[in-house]
Amino acid sequence: MKSNKIKIFVIEDNSALSKMLTETISKSLESSIIYNFDNVEKALGSVNEKPDYIILDHFLKKNNGIDCIPIFREYLADTKIIVLSSQNDIKTFENAFLYGANEYYRKDGLAFHNVVDYIKKDIENSSLNWYDSIIEVFKTPKVQGKKSKLIYVLDDNLTTSFSIEHLLQNETKNTVFSFNKIKDFFSQVEITKPDFVVLDYNLEESLTGCDVLKQLKQISPDTIVIMFSGQTDVITATELLKFGASYYLTKSNENFKKLKTIIN
Repeated sequence: MKSNKIKIFVIEDNSALSKMLTETISKSLESSIIYNFDNVEKALGSVNEKPDYIILDHFLKKNNGIDCIPIFREYLADTKIIVLSSQNDIKTFENAFLYGANEYYRKDGLAFHNVVDYIKKDIENSSLNWYDSIIEVFKTPKVQGKKSKLIYVLDDNLTTSFSIEHLLQNETKNTVFSFNKIKDFFSQVEITKPDFVVLDYNLEESLTGCDVLKQLKQISPDTIVIMFSGQTDVITATELLKFGASYYLTKSNENFKKLKTIIN
């Protein structure tokens, strides 16, 4: 963190919920300074405050909060954005992360406590990792131009895996390998760790995509994992992000095209 004081924007047009959330945060994070806004425009007018966190309501009277995330990202690249939504819709969940959110919680009885737990853990991780981050700046060589990427695709459907391989390989410098068997996939991971993995959830083997994700993150923690699945359950998607996936996309023609955008 930039100082001992944690700056938090709460953007919520329901005054009762805004008050409850503010009280929950204040009791748990005594070092926090909380700014309350009932619309995005007012919050954008205060971006010079450089908040550490933005807690953003999905449905606001004037705006869709998720649609406004890219605007915040133009001014606040490092701010953590947490979306609160009453929706249990996988498309809403996907868009929140694609537009730049760091976390997404449904507005249920645990939502405010989940927000506080996320902030506490993030502060703890930031405190532990600040020295490593400084060292990494000096260690990391500067790369000119676009770097070629090593990408593995694991999907038990031959047509799907081949299509993804072709999409990510075509007209790029990427090297892409597709796998239909978990054993073959991990044999290659042990030899060469990929930059990206596109991973199906429902695999016709004893392990699920979640099991593969956990094992992969132990072997190659820096690999960026994109879950690409027919699973449309928000709870499952949330769990996969907690276990280390960077993105969760449902299988559709629209998201098929988004894969290339994310990786490139």
